[in-house]
Amino acid sequence: MLGEEMIFPAPERARFFEEVLFPLAGFEPADADLFDAVVTASTALNLTGNARVAHGYLGGALSREEAFRLLQDVLLLDPKAAQVRLRFIEEFRAYPVALAQGYRIVRDYVGDGTDRWERFVHALTEPVLPGDLTSSDSPG
Repeated sequence: MLGEEMIFPAPERARFFEEVLFPLAGFEPADADLFDAVVTASTALNLTGNARVAHGYLGGALSREEAFRLLQDVLLLDPKAAQVRLRFIEEFRAYPVALAQGYRIVRDYVGDGTDRWERFVHALTEPVLPGDLTSSDSPG
């Protein structure tokens, strides 16, 4: 996700959809901005939704059935996909929560400044802890 955002920041991604992919696919180029907005929103919802369901279920605030219903009603997963997601949460425990939080930390650290590529490479290639990426004097 973050790599895709680095390669194609939102304006460039929407323009690429509109000028290249949509015409190749036979889609109406005028719909590219709407498509990009929906994909962006659904990605954020999926990441956050998985984390919230995992946190609630593993923390005891949600029963398995409640977590299952949330996966269907909020994330719009079909019953089979919701069961698979619950099994993943049960097996890998806090992974969805850590993934969502880690994504936010790295995204915020990388930012959108002129040094974003250097910061991205630093986060990928150096042994860093979350606090290293959130402190105001972090390298990069």
